[in-house]
This record gives sequence, C-alpha cells and structure tokens, in this order.
Amino acid sequence: MPDILLSPRFQRSFSRLPENIRSLAKKKIQLFKENPRNNNLRFHKLKGGLSCYHSFSVSQSYRIITRITSSGKVILTDIGNHSLYG
Repeated sequence: MPDILLSPRFQRSFSRLPENIRSLAKKKIQLFKENPRNNNLRFHKLKGGLSCYHSFSVSQSYRIITRITSSGKVILTDIGNHSLYG
C-alpha cells in the first residue's frame, strides 16, 4: 500500500469537482491505495512534457495525475478531465 500525499493543487481542483465525481474519485483513490495496478484504474506513465508523471482513471472523462517520489511515496498532483494532459 503506497503512502499517498495530496498536493495543494490537487486539493483545490478536487474541491471544485461535482459531488458525484468527488465521490467516485474517493473510491478510486481507495482502490489505488489497495492495489495501484488494478486494471480498472488504467494506471500509466504519461509521455512528452508530462513524462515524470503517471495517471489513473476516475471515470471515462476524469483522471488523477500523480508523481512518484524517489522514496516511493505517491503525490496526487491534480484531478480533472483530459485537458490536464496539455
């Protein structure tokens, strides 16, 4: 189970989401804590300018962007739709 930290940006973005997406995101974060490699999350490394980040799915439209530290902690850096990719 990875240690998970929430960035200030993630917290701001999360607070602006519709309630149904916040609820779903909480469930997906819990699933991520239990098993980051669960196929339902579609966890993957990003490419290009975001290549130091990873992403996992909240829904078909919403994603959580993460950064993994050298010590193995996971920082949730942002949440939103595909516009987060650039």
